[in-house]
Amino acid sequence: MDANPYAAPVAAVTGEVPLPSDPEEIRRAHIAHEASVRSVGTLYFLGAMGMTVWTITNAHALITGSELAKESAWGLVAILAVITALQYWMGIGLRRLRKPARAVAAIFSAIGLIAVPIGTVISAYVLYLLMSRKGSMVFSSGYQEVIAATPDVKYKTSKVVWAVLLLFGVVILAFVALGLIAAISAAVKGG
Repeated sequence: MDANPYAAPVAAVTGEVPLPSDPEEIRRAHIAHEASVRSVGTLYFLGAMGMTVWTITNAHALITGSELAKESAWGLVAILAVITALQYWMGIGLRRLRKPARAVAAIFSAIGLIAVPIGTVISAYVLYLLMSRKGSMVFSSGYQEVIAATPDVKYKTSKVVWAVLLLFGVVILAFVALGLIAAISAAVKGG
């Protein structure tokens, strides 16, 4: 007898999460986590859209020499443009479950931990999604194969979540409308 029955098992360390044999079982076990990670990608993409508006507004103020230009500088515009581009890249990368986007988003989330209290909670949750065991599985190359093998497995969003999202969207649109009304009113009074 050559093998020691009391020896610890030996396994190859590859950095990849080992996959069970049934792709559908794997996908169903991780589909909610996958959907949450993709949602974070969407949030980064939406944040990038807001940053685009802010960047263009600052650049326009510098070009036209408006009052905002006193508080703005080309260095700020350049920094905003870089952050905006990174957010677009992370949004697309997280939606596609790409490892490089995961790493950069984890750095952004780690920095976001200092935004006490709400930023801390959100950033901690995003870090959990990205760096947990399920997050490692979702970003593994083996999971990409599982996705390819199970195109019929889809995440179903509950009606409660859709209702909350609809309510949230209405509130956001109301704030945007109020902001536009205030801006137009100020322009009419000033002009």
